[in-house]
Amino acid sequence: MTLGWTANAEADLAGYNVYRSTTATVDTSGTPLNSALLTNATFVDSTVEPGTTYTYAVTAKDTTGNTSLASASATAKVPAAADTQAPAAPKDVTAQVGDNGVTLGWTANDEADLAGYDVYRSTTATVDTSGTPLNSAPLTDPAFVDSTVEPGTTYTYAVTAKDTTGNTSLASTTATAEVPAAADTEAPAAPKNVAAAPSAGKVELTWTANPETDVAGYRVYRGNEAPVATTGTPPSGADLLTSPAFTDSTVAAGSSYAHVIVAVDEAGNASPASTPATATAPTTAVTCTETQYRAEYFTGTTLSGDPVATRCESAINNDYGLGGPVGVDGLDPDAFSVRWTQRRQLAAGTYSFSATADDGVRVKVDGEAVIDEWRAQGPTTFTADKVLTAGAHDIVVEYYESGGGAIARASYTLTSSPDPTPATCTAGQWAAEYYDGEKLSGERAASRCEDAIDYDFGDNGPAGVDSVGKDSFSIRWTSVRTLTAGTYDLKATADDGIRVKVDGATVIDAFVNQGPTTYDKRLPLSAGDHTIVVEYYEAGGGALARFGITRLRDEVTCSATQYRAEYFRGQRLDGTPVAVRCEDAINNDYGDGGPAGVPLGKDDFSVRWTQTGPRAAGTYE
Repeated sequence: MTLGWTANAEADLAGYNVYRSTTATVDTSGTPLNSALLTNATFVDSTVEPGTTYTYAVTAKDTTGNTSLASASATAKVPAAADTQAPAAPKDVTAQVGDNGVTLGWTANDEADLAGYDVYRSTTATVDTSGTPLNSAPLTDPAFVDSTVEPGTTYTYAVTAKDTTGNTSLASTTATAEVPAAADTEAPAAPKNVAAAPSAGKVELTWTANPETDVAGYRVYRGNEAPVATTGTPPSGADLLTSPAFTDSTVAAGSSYAHVIVAVDEAGNASPASTPATATAPTTAVTCTETQYRAEYFTGTTLSGDPVATRCESAINNDYGLGGPVGVDGLDPDAFSVRWTQRRQLAAGTYSFSATADDGVRVKVDGEAVIDEWRAQGPTTFTADKVLTAGAHDIVVEYYESGGGAIARASYTLTSSPDPTPATCTAGQWAAEYYDGEKLSGERAASRCEDAIDYDFGDNGPAGVDSVGKDSFSIRWTSVRTLTAGTYDLKATADDGIRVKVDGATVIDAFVNQGPTTYDKRLPLSAGDHTIVVEYYEAGGGALARFGITRLRDEVTCSATQYRAEYFRGQRLDGTPVAVRCEDAINNDYGDGGPAGVPLGKDDFSVRWTQTGPRAAGTYE
């Protein structure tokens, strides 16, 4: 600090003393700043502190030691030292993509002279903070929204802090944000060239694949006529079709349909419906298995007119609710009727029939109504018992719905069986007894008369015997046959065990686990009645049981010059010959007709000729 004043004019002036204070009053009674009297009217105070205000006063002293009063004070402020300390780099920078852009946030700096923040960005991993920031003025809050981002672009951000002097911090650690690509709202074009080819029980659809690269698949919708609604679960199912073809196998014979195709892209955008392709399903007979029902669906409640749909169903167990039958188009859910028909081979016994309906229901057995509740009603269950003989029976269930909820259930169960015996079965039939388990013991599961023992049960178990599973069951067949005297061929084939008894004597005994195996026994029998018992068990896997008894031809005796000719089915000369006769020579051109007078086909047979008799010694050609 440099001080100056006007020099005194006294001739005996010795010099000056300079005093200072950091307040407004200067005490001049103490030690001056100068160590010796100043002879010039200037002084440099080199002990000042930056940023401090000082007040100065000067006194004059003569050679005698007299000191003047203090001068008027002078005040000066020493400038503060220059600020070169930059703020710390901002910390904890985050970047979050939102609806309005990328929102940045960080922890606020704690410097007292902080002026604000600047935000920088880059589309690479390195951010240059030497250029122009995104913000137009320093940010006073530790947050910023970058609303200038572009969809599908990844940005890297850095933040710097600046103090009031203009010192700028190092860049923060970077934060990265990936702005998603713009949402795909453009639907594919409607599929083209849709073609429908009807055939028995189905309509085959094809179309040209869409050219868009983001098509994920197709849906197929149908109606009885155009326009076709494209809501709800389509006939093609919940999953998209990945190829431009579909077979609609739920069509009803004689019904007309319009099908449309909708293309769906990976973003879920659905195309407009294609131009409808129309087709009429051919009217064909519906053939159901013995255990299925033939179901005919009618418009209205009177079972009249042509059915709108006919199909095979495995059971009558329907709770239609308010929607009507699934997969049957063209029905009013509050005004329809159904007829279920089944022809079934049943064992003799008493059967319990049950029907539950909302509304009307009828159950007929061989044309006779055993349940007849043909009226509007809430869900009600009806039962009836019916004694049936062994054989085929026609079961018919009729139902109608007239409004509100709709339920149709019907079933029948064998509740008791008569004891079948050869006496109760017709001549030539077998009295069959079915048992649960492999030991032919315990309570019979079922009993009935059967025409033959010729069963390939496969993996399904005996048909019509519901209380026996597909594995671990046994059967005993008994029959009394009136036979003529002669030699009989008994042939049994089984998977697993089989045993054959004739008049109490076991003639075939193969009661073991085995794959399909055939046993052949020739047995001479007298004329009269003979009791034949065939016992069988199935342990597991496939199941097969066959038995037959055939009288062999009487022995054929040929002369010494004749051949004994034996004709066999197949090419292996095995089993029982279908014919044995004497022939004078072996000189046959069968052509395309096979052996004359022998019940063989023209192909797949074999013959053995045998000649027995004396021959003269010699060489024969």
